[in-house]
Parts: sequence; structure tokens; C-alpha cells
Amino acid sequence: METFVAVFPHVVMLQPISIMLGSAEPIAFDRGALLVRLAEPQVTARLTLGRPGCCDWAAMMREPPRRWTPDLPRGKAPLTDLFPRDEFYLNSAVR
Repeated sequence: METFVAVFPHVVMLQPISIMLGSAEPIAFDRGALLVRLAEPQVTARLTLGRPGCCDWAAMMREPPRRWTPDLPRGKAPLTDLFPRDEFYLNSAVR
């Protein structure tokens, strides 16, 4: 997370599932529109491929998103891993 917010001036993190969106420009985020999309059967079916057993994606979006903007102070991001993809796939059922 520290590295991600150090790279992108505008960040939105969806909680509690920790999906991060980053951009050089402000991010327009419509929580209501996202909840409508999460209720669509096609979207739910696709998301369930990556997380079997989860069936209520909208319930996972109860918390408001966390936001970072360029004016928000941030610390210097430590370089902790040069190969994050390797570790992601090591502990993930999705391959």
C-alpha cells in the first residue's frame, strides 16, 4: 500500500477487500453504481472465480472507500519486493 500511494497521486482503496485504484488524475468513484454492477449475475459469476464461496460482494463494500489525494502527506515508500507477482501467485488459488 505504501508503494502504491507513493506512485499514484490519486488513490481510492475499496475496503475491506483492499482493491486499490490509482491515477495521475482525480478518480471519479460512484459507490452506488458499483453496488448495482456487483449485483449483476455476470459480474458476480466472474468475481466468484477468483474467490469461491463468496456470494455477496455488495456486503463486502459496507465501508466507505479510503482516498489519497496529492495534498495528503505520505511517507517515503520502502522498496520491499522486486518480484511481487511471484509472491501473489505463491499464496493465491488463482493461477
